[in-house]
Amino acid sequence: MSARAAGGASSSDLAFRNVDARVDDPVETWPTEALETAMERGGLPEWRRIAAAVRREPWGHVATTVESILTYTRPYGVDVLLERVITAAREQGTGERGAGTAGSVDATP
Repeated sequence: MSARAAGGASSSDLAFRNVDARVDDPVETWPTEALETAMERGGLPEWRRIAAAVRREPWGHVATTVESILTYTRPYGVDVLLERVITAAREQGTGERGAGTAGSVDATP
């Protein structure tokens, strides 16, 4: 059963293994392994949630963890997208580490 069918926030059948997190938990609470799994094996629902978390906090846990993950893996279809979301979110904020919040970011290539 998908997470959406069970009342969750995602419509995919993605599941995390060997981590203490669920797909329908807030993205900000996901450990690195869960973010990596969502980037590599997830789909548009998970990528949208990750991008939204990055937009909310361009220098936060999710953004910096995604940056780190992209140094050792390049999940096809999401790598460039998330790099652009991070860059745009930081440019729309104050551009200073840890300050400001980003507004709506158009991540369309």
